Amino acid sequence: MTPKQRWYCFWVIIVVTVLLSAGFVWIAIHNPQASFEDLLYALWKGIVNFVSG
Repeated sequence: MTPKQRWYCFWVIIVVTVLLSAGFVWIAIHNPQASFEDLLYALWKGIVNFVSG
């Protein structure tokens, strides 16, 4: 791995972590009754929709 690739991976991990955290917070605020499975399912759907465009 070159330093550039390592730096890129580092930023990808940071961005994914931030997005997941934001997703959890957003869903928790809008749907306090949601279970953990609901959160994961909603996040997964969001990721799939984002990737598939």
